[in-house]
Amino acid sequence: MKVKPYLLSLLMLLFFNSSAFATVITLDGAAGFRQSPNYTEGDFRVFASCSNCTNDFAWTNGWGSSGIFLETWNTSAIFTLVGVSGQAFDFTGFDVGWYNNNTNNASWNVRAYDSNNIQIGGTDNYTGHGHINLNYTNVFSIEIQSAIGCCSSFDNLVVSSASVPEPATLALMGLGLAGLGFRQRKQA
Repeated sequence: MKVKPYLLSLLMLLFFNSSAFATVITLDGAAGFRQSPNYTEGDFRVFASCSNCTNDFAWTNGWGSSGIFLETWNTSAIFTLVGVSGQAFDFTGFDVGWYNNNTNNASWNVRAYDSNNIQIGGTDNYTGHGHINLNYTNVFSIEIQSAIGCCSSFDNLVVSSASVPEPATLALMGLGLAGLGFRQRKQA
C-alpha cells in the first residue's frame, strides 16, 4: 500500500506537535537551598521537606554540572519536583553520585504522582552513579528520597512537558483523517 503524501504530512505534524523537548534542571542557582529549601529553574520547582530534622538536605560544591548538586544524609528528607504552573511533565533522567564524587554509588527512591496527588505505581529504587535514564510520563509531581542516608546526591534532572497531544491537535487530526477517508470513498 502506497502512503499518500498528505497523509504522511498529517502524521508528521501530529508526531512533532506531540513530541516534548527536554529541559535539564542543572540546580546551578541552588546556593542557599539549605536555608530556604525551595528552588525554581525554568518551568520547574524543587523543594525539600523533612520531618523531625533540620538542615538534613543541602546544595553543595563538588561533581555537579557546575559544582552544585543536592544531597542529603537523612532518609526522611524528601525532594519534590513539580511544574511551576501545575502542568503535567515527563521525568526522564537524572545524575546521581556520592557527596563529593559521582563515581561511588548512591541510592534513591522515586515516586510519581498524578493530578490528584495519588501515587502512580510503587516506589522505584535507583542505585548507581552517573546518569540514570527514567521513564515517568504525564506526572504532576515526583518525590526523590535517599534510600541509604549519608551522602546520596543528585543533579541534572531531565524533564519536559508531558508528551500528550493537545485536544485541539487531536480534533484537527480527526477531521483531517475523516476528510481524507471521505475523499478516498468519493473517488472509488
